Amino acid sequence: MALYDNVGGFAPLPLMEDVDFVRRLGRRRLTRIGARCIASARRYRRDGYLRRSLRNLVCLSLYFGGVPPARIARLYR
Repeated sequence: MALYDNVGGFAPLPLMEDVDFVRRLGRRRLTRIGARCIASARRYRRDGYLRRSLRNLVCLSLYFGGVPPARIARLYR
């Protein structure tokens, strides 16, 4: 928890809070934590795998391009 607190934890963003956190954490401090993550494939099944993947890539590109997460969130749904 010290590292989490040290980098400021998750920012209160509507989207991309995980990307923001990892960027602040830095590549050198990334490590496996030995935990499992379970995620839903609901959006992929609903939208199609290619379409959802492309949408995610566009959202990530917009974020890296400086578009505010609140605007990107509207596209993500």
